[in-house]
Amino acid sequence: QRSRPLPDPREIRPDLNAGLAELIVSLTDPEPNVRLQSADEALSAINEMAGTCFAVAEPAHASFDLNGALVGRKRDLQDLERLWQGAHEGGGGAALIVGEEGIGKSRLLAELKLLVQLEGGRVYLARAASDHTSPFPAFAAVLHRLIADSDDAHRSLWQRCQALLASLSQGAPTDTSRKTRWHDEEQTRFALAESLAETLVDLARQRPLVIGIDDLHLAGLAERELFAYVARAAPTSHLLLVGATRPECAELLDRALENAARYVRIDLNPLDLSSVLTLLSSIFGRALPETLATDLHRTSGGNPAFLARILEELVAAGSLKRRRGRWRLVDENPAITLPPSALAAARTRLATLDADAMALLSAAAVLGDRFDFADLRELTGVAEDAVSARLSAAVNARIIVAGADNAALSFAHAELGRVIYDATDVASRHRLHTRAIDLAQRKRARGEPVSAALFARHYVALGARELAAEHAIGAAR
Repeated sequence: QRSRPLPDPREIRPDLNAGLAELIVSLTDPEPNVRLQSADEALSAINEMAGTCFAVAEPAHASFDLNGALVGRKRDLQDLERLWQGAHEGGGGAALIVGEEGIGKSRLLAELKLLVQLEGGRVYLARAASDHTSPFPAFAAVLHRLIADSDDAHRSLWQRCQALLASLSQGAPTDTSRKTRWHDEEQTRFALAESLAETLVDLARQRPLVIGIDDLHLAGLAERELFAYVARAAPTSHLLLVGATRPECAELLDRALENAARYVRIDLNPLDLSSVLTLLSSIFGRALPETLATDLHRTSGGNPAFLARILEELVAAGSLKRRRGRWRLVDENPAITLPPSALAAARTRLATLDADAMALLSAAAVLGDRFDFADLRELTGVAEDAVSARLSAAVNARIIVAGADNAALSFAHAELGRVIYDATDVASRHRLHTRAIDLAQRKRARGEPVSAALFARHYVALGARELAAEHAIGAAR
């Protein structure tokens, strides 16, 4: 029932009213967002079905939860499930889940936790912290919980846990110029890592154990090294160690783990359009047309957290409302804004592009939010192969979205185009606008349609107000 709705109740009671059958199914749907959300929504459905007049209060604020369904991560979860089965049988392992903010790392860890618990294993999840007053806060948190779950039958192991916890929880000295036992004394660090690995392996012998450390990119070097050491010890045990990190820290951890047996790196890619459509329909049903869903995918870049923030803005603006137990799109053409966190992530991806790709994007930003491959190539004078390669890099960085034939192109969001345009120096912008006017004139001479509004926009950017006004008047006719 967790994975699919109940069968039609009329298969058991053929005389059941159709509306009541629908109400029962909607109350037991496995997707939390599809179920009726409150007693008032249930009463509203009963009023509509039975013609009753129960008083119903309008909800002050409708909410939704994108975490109700795990979409587009089946293969990633299967990789973790295989590692878990290996640990269950005595051949443990390690995994590193890699992805940008909001892409679903924590969600995947939560799904693994449920899977392991349903199969009788133990799971302890903790988050690394950027506050390094304690050198190993995540592992200390795990040991705290292990001790809290202890029993008298394995007293010696729990005593070892308590001794380890005392060691792990020692704060770093305020005088950072002094050598410390944790960060500068290799032998002490090795002894601590060995003791922790042995303790976790011994605990896993009693009952298979999964340790998950989220936000490893926030961890200090000492804790990341400790994670790698324990991971290398896991394959000989019933222990599975899973870490989650952002890409900027992944390569260092990857190198530290490359010699670990049964190690898997799982890179979480953005959700594709099909997955976003599935996710949205599981929550909003048919309330969102496919064209809007496509724009939501484009703007969010397939990032579930960014998608949720965009949808929250639509709900807050009143464009998306819940009425009579169903989501309704009130505004057929709602304004979709780019969340600040999504823009910050896009800036990070922009920083990975080389100077040639950025120069091409500057030219694209002058052409506008949407542009053609042929126009971009003619505007820049760059060879076709070079334009293709640079655009591919921008598409991979989710700055540019390409159409099916790769001819129609657009920025993932208009705000990205504005960011790139503003970052281009004034002299380069003027040069590109002048070339864009020349390009438009050549196209018009070839008999291709070119709007007067396009000329007006370029002349405004060049400060040629009279010419801009002339074309603006032409555009209005």
